[in-house]
Amino acid sequence: MKQLFCIFCVIFLCSCDGRTPAEYDQDFKEKFNACMARVQSKCTDEDENVCQKKAVSRCEAFLGTIEKAKIK
Repeated sequence: MKQLFCIFCVIFLCSCDGRTPAEYDQDFKEKFNACMARVQSKCTDEDENVCQKKAVSRCEAFLGTIEKAKIK
């Protein structure tokens, strides 16, 4: 039983790369903000609100949301 628990712990620790949930959240936020900056930089003649909505939509389609991230 002890060996099974140790094996489970090793598998669990390897699957999270030793990072905490807060580190995953921070990484997601950085990727999302970078995506937003890229999309907004391509807006030329659009209204700021339209551009913002377009950027959020595209980045959520690619990365997901912080609650349901597609890219880890």
